[in-house]
Amino acid sequence: MRIERPPKLWQPETEDEPFLKMLGEMIVVGLGRGNELARLTLNVSNVRVEPDTVETDGIPVGDYVALSIRGGGDWGADEIWRAGQGPTTGLLANVAPAAAAAGAVFAYTRNLGHGAGSVTALVPRVD
Repeated sequence: MRIERPPKLWQPETEDEPFLKMLGEMIVVGLGRGNELARLTLNVSNVRVEPDTVETDGIPVGDYVALSIRGGGDWGADEIWRAGQGPTTGLLANVAPAAAAAGAVFAYTRNLGHGAGSVTALVPRVD
């Protein structure tokens, strides 16, 4: 798996086991699109959502560690999950419960076009 990350990565506010389960479920989504593990990309980013951000899709203001798994294949329509939301279907069916257990506040899938897509989860940063 290819890995992309900033030089100084923020620490996510989560426990190891639920975090790894969430990441595992995200990888399963990427593999389920017909990718081999070596063809997936894990991107980890520091994300700040500020009060004046125009379109946040309901993401609370704050600092987050965003994890994305990106790969080829058919990712279908974009999907969104927010913390506190009930059961989810589609590609996020297993990601959402794992994300909730890991303390994530938001997750989504995105069809990037040209036969590619991604699944992303945002976990609050440790203060």
